[in-house]
Amino acid sequence: RNKPHFCLVTSKNTDKNVLNSIRSIKNEGKVSNIMDVNKNIKSKSCYHSQELINLFSGFKFVYVCENSFENGYITEKIFNVFFAGSIPIYSGPDDTSRYFNDKVYIDAGKPDYMCKINRLLKDEKLYNECIEMNKIKDSYDDENYVGQLSEWLS
Repeated sequence: RNKPHFCLVTSKNTDKNVLNSIRSIKNEGKVSNIMDVNKNIKSKSCYHSQELINLFSGFKFVYVCENSFENGYITEKIFNVFFAGSIPIYSGPDDTSRYFNDKVYIDAGKPDYMCKINRLLKDEKLYNECIEMNKIKDSYDDENYVGQLSEWLS
């Protein structure tokens, strides 16, 4: 997939070291901020609005950060990037790879995250394979939360 833009940052709540590292990548274009790119997005829902998905879809990577890093706390942020057909650079809880295939997103908390970005930038075939892969980890087991909740409520 040919994406015209390099990276979009979606929040002020970012790790400045990660942001500076992404900005240091040469010859890939500007790292854009969501408020600079589309001022009208403020009035749209952050929960899977088509306008947001359309905006994200123009970027190879979208850097998203959770507001909390508690294990199991994963919000719409990473899903919106997946829906847009882009690759998330994700700052989230330590157990994110418990739920998601770790080949389809870049964990900004891992020491090799910049190597992964550069590898995907240099290899368009690999980039496209990542976009097409299953997002949910094959070994993920939902641990029967519905059953457990029903039992607890009884």
